[in-house]
Amino acid sequence: MNKKLIVLIVALECVFSIFLISIFGPMLEMLHTPADVTEIHILDADGNRLARGAVIELDRDARSYELSWEVLPDDAENPTVSVTATVDDEEITDETENPAVRITMNADGEGARITFRQKKPARPVRITVSSTDGSAITTYIEFTFAISDDPNEIDPFG
Repeated sequence: MNKKLIVLIVALECVFSIFLISIFGPMLEMLHTPADVTEIHILDADGNRLARGAVIELDRDARSYELSWEVLPDDAENPTVSVTATVDDEEITDETENPAVRITMNADGEGARITFRQKKPARPVRITVSSTDGSAITTYIEFTFAISDDPNEIDPFG
Protein backbone atom coordinates (compact mmCIF):
# COMPACT_ATOMS: atom_id res chain seq x y z
CA MET A 1 0.00 0.00 0.00
CA ASN A 2 1.10 3.53 -0.72
CA LYS A 3 2.58 5.47 2.23
CA LYS A 4 0.61 8.58 1.31
CA LEU A 5 -2.64 6.64 1.38
CA ILE A 6 -1.85 5.26 4.85
CA VAL A 7 -1.07 8.76 6.19
CA LEU A 8 -4.32 10.06 4.67
CA ILE A 9 -6.37 7.26 6.26
CA VAL A 10 -4.79 7.86 9.69
CA ALA A 11 -5.38 11.63 9.39
CA LEU A 12 -9.04 11.08 8.42
CA GLU A 13 -9.53 8.70 11.37
CA CYS A 14 -8.12 11.35 13.75
CA VAL A 15 -10.40 14.06 12.36
CA PHE A 16 -13.42 11.74 12.47
CA SER A 17 -12.60 10.73 16.09
CA ILE A 18 -12.36 14.38 17.18
CA PHE A 19 -15.68 15.07 15.44
CA LEU A 20 -17.41 12.14 17.22
CA ILE A 21 -15.99 13.10 20.62
CA SER A 22 -17.13 16.71 20.23
CA ILE A 23 -20.68 15.57 19.43
CA PHE A 24 -21.13 12.58 21.74
CA GLY A 25 -18.74 13.51 24.58
CA PRO A 26 -21.23 15.74 26.45
CA MET A 27 -23.94 13.09 25.98
CA LEU A 28 -21.70 10.48 27.54
CA GLU A 29 -21.21 12.70 30.58
CA MET A 30 -24.98 13.05 30.96
CA LEU A 31 -25.38 9.28 30.89
CA HIS A 32 -23.01 8.86 33.82
CA THR A 33 -24.18 11.65 36.11
CA PRO A 34 -25.23 10.37 39.52
CA ALA A 35 -28.95 10.18 40.18
CA ASP A 36 -31.18 11.67 42.85
CA VAL A 37 -32.68 9.43 45.51
CA THR A 38 -35.93 7.90 44.23
CA GLU A 39 -36.82 5.47 47.03
CA ILE A 40 -36.04 4.79 50.68
CA HIS A 41 -37.05 1.50 52.28
CA ILE A 42 -36.83 0.74 55.98
CA LEU A 43 -35.66 -2.83 56.56
CA ASP A 44 -36.66 -5.31 59.26
CA ALA A 45 -34.15 -7.34 61.28
CA ASP A 46 -33.93 -9.92 58.46
CA GLY A 47 -33.24 -7.27 55.80
CA ASN A 48 -36.72 -7.40 54.27
CA ARG A 49 -38.39 -4.18 53.17
CA LEU A 50 -41.16 -2.87 55.41
CA ALA A 51 -44.20 -1.14 53.94
CA ARG A 52 -44.40 2.62 54.37
CA GLY A 53 -46.23 3.27 57.64
CA ALA A 54 -45.72 -0.25 58.94
CA VAL A 55 -46.40 -0.67 62.65
CA ILE A 56 -43.92 -2.66 64.72
CA GLU A 57 -45.15 -3.77 68.11
CA LEU A 58 -42.30 -4.05 70.57
CA ASP A 59 -42.23 -5.81 73.88
CA ARG A 60 -43.19 -3.57 76.77
CA ASP A 61 -39.64 -3.75 78.14
CA ALA A 62 -37.91 -2.93 74.84
CA ARG A 63 -35.28 -0.27 75.37
CA SER A 64 -33.87 0.03 71.85
CA TYR A 65 -34.24 -1.03 68.23
CA GLU A 66 -31.62 -1.28 65.48
CA LEU A 67 -33.03 0.49 62.44
CA SER A 68 -31.63 0.10 58.93
CA TRP A 69 -32.71 1.30 55.51
CA GLU A 70 -31.98 1.02 51.83
CA VAL A 71 -31.56 4.07 49.58
CA LEU A 72 -32.24 3.66 45.85
CA PRO A 73 -30.83 3.92 43.28
CA ASP A 74 -27.53 2.44 44.36
CA ASP A 75 -25.63 5.14 42.45
CA ALA A 76 -27.45 8.06 44.09
CA GLU A 77 -25.24 11.13 44.21
CA ASN A 78 -26.08 11.84 47.86
CA PRO A 79 -27.47 8.74 49.61
CA THR A 80 -27.37 10.28 53.09
CA VAL A 81 -30.56 10.54 55.10
CA SER A 82 -31.85 12.24 58.21
CA VAL A 83 -33.80 10.33 60.84
CA THR A 84 -36.35 12.00 63.11
CA ALA A 85 -38.75 10.78 65.77
CA THR A 86 -42.22 12.08 66.49
CA VAL A 87 -44.21 11.40 69.67
CA ASP A 88 -47.66 12.96 70.15
CA ASP A 89 -47.14 15.20 67.10
CA GLU A 90 -43.95 16.63 68.65
CA GLU A 91 -40.83 16.21 66.55
CA ILE A 92 -37.83 15.24 68.63
CA THR A 93 -34.55 16.89 67.69
CA ASP A 94 -31.07 17.03 69.21
CA GLU A 95 -32.14 20.16 71.11
CA THR A 96 -35.19 18.51 72.72
CA GLU A 97 -34.84 18.46 76.50
CA ASN A 98 -35.37 15.02 78.04
CA PRO A 99 -36.36 13.37 74.76
CA ALA A 100 -38.63 10.33 74.88
CA VAL A 101 -36.62 8.83 72.03
CA ARG A 102 -32.95 9.20 71.19
CA ILE A 103 -31.58 8.48 67.71
CA THR A 104 -27.92 7.54 67.33
CA MET A 105 -26.72 7.20 63.74
CA ASN A 106 -24.28 4.39 62.93
CA ALA A 107 -20.80 5.43 61.81
CA ASP A 108 -21.48 4.25 58.24
CA GLY A 109 -24.70 6.29 58.02
CA GLU A 110 -26.67 3.24 56.90
CA GLY A 111 -28.50 2.60 60.14
CA ALA A 112 -29.34 3.98 63.56
CA ARG A 113 -30.06 2.83 67.09
CA ILE A 114 -33.41 4.05 68.38
CA THR A 115 -33.39 4.22 72.18
CA PHE A 116 -36.73 4.53 73.95
CA ARG A 117 -36.42 6.57 77.13
CA GLN A 118 -40.05 7.19 77.96
CA LYS A 119 -42.40 5.71 80.50
CA LYS A 120 -43.90 2.38 79.46
CA PRO A 121 -46.43 1.61 78.06
CA ALA A 122 -45.43 4.27 75.60
CA ARG A 123 -47.39 6.23 73.11
CA PRO A 124 -46.71 5.35 69.48
CA VAL A 125 -43.39 6.60 68.16
CA ARG A 126 -43.09 7.53 64.48
CA ILE A 127 -39.62 7.30 62.95
CA THR A 128 -39.18 9.17 59.66
CA VAL A 129 -36.25 8.63 57.31
CA SER A 130 -35.79 11.47 54.78
CA SER A 131 -33.35 12.04 51.94
CA THR A 132 -31.00 15.00 52.31
CA ASP A 133 -30.30 15.49 48.59
CA GLY A 134 -33.27 17.78 47.98
CA SER A 135 -35.42 15.08 46.36
CA ALA A 136 -37.87 15.16 49.33
CA ILE A 137 -38.16 11.37 49.49
CA THR A 138 -39.36 10.12 52.90
CA THR A 139 -40.68 6.99 54.51
CA TYR A 140 -41.72 6.15 58.05
CA ILE A 141 -42.62 3.39 60.44
CA GLU A 142 -44.33 3.44 63.82
CA PHE A 143 -43.41 1.65 66.99
CA THR A 144 -46.04 0.69 69.55
CA PHE A 145 -45.50 -1.12 72.80
CA ALA A 146 -47.37 -4.18 74.04
CA ILE A 147 -49.55 -3.50 77.05
CA SER A 148 -49.63 -6.07 79.81
CA ASP A 149 -52.95 -7.78 80.54
CA ASP A 150 -52.00 -8.04 84.23
CA PRO A 151 -53.66 -5.11 86.12
CA ASN A 152 -51.37 -5.75 89.13
CA GLU A 153 -48.15 -5.35 87.19
CA ILE A 154 -46.03 -2.45 88.35
CA ASP A 155 -44.47 -0.18 85.75
CA PRO A 156 -40.71 -0.25 86.45
CA PHE A 157 -40.29 3.06 84.61
CA GLY A 158 -43.11 4.95 86.24
